[in-house]
Amino acid sequence: MLKIKVPRNPWDEEKPLYNRATLELHPGITCLVGPNGSGKSSLCTLIKDWAREKKIPAMEWDNYTDGGSHAISKYGFYEDFNMVATMFMSSEGQRIVLNLSEEFRKIYKFAKENKEGIIVLDALDSGLDVFNIAEVKWVINDILNKFKENEIYVLIPANSYEMVKECDCLATKDFKHHQFQTYEAFEKFIYGGRVIGQG
Repeated sequence: MLKIKVPRNPWDEEKPLYNRATLELHPGITCLVGPNGSGKSSLCTLIKDWAREKKIPAMEWDNYTDGGSHAISKYGFYEDFNMVATMFMSSEGQRIVLNLSEEFRKIYKFAKENKEGIIVLDALDSGLDVFNIAEVKWVINDILNKFKENEIYVLIPANSYEMVKECDCLATKDFKHHQFQTYEAFEKFIYGGRVIGQG
């Protein structure tokens, strides 16, 4: 288990972003949960900074900067035109999955080579359907199970119930751990009991 101290108000705003400064992470997948704008991606950045300071190995993949058109450009640069054509003919979710196949090799290598380490996968569930999300989680868990003796922490900011289902979840507001057994429980947590589409 890691105990991580982060600044409660990292951007010097009027109101602190986080209610607490210390959080606990358990090895395996942890989904960061909270409404949009609650500091999920910011918390990832702060945890990566903390890991760098503590000299704990960390790797990251961000769907917004490492997926989509960036991936097409990357495959074009390396003259892998089969992948360029495949990417152009694929949906957003299919592109993410194709791009992740390369990333899974890196995650495998990272988990194998490090006794302790942090992996951040940001915007992972953006564009993926429920089947892809389930498969991605299965692959990550399979990799982690191969190296159980190593303490590898995988952080995934999550917006979908399929991603948080059966995962340890850390709320960005108060750094408390949750598990959501139903979509309704997750929706109530995120939206505070409000009906989607109503103020």
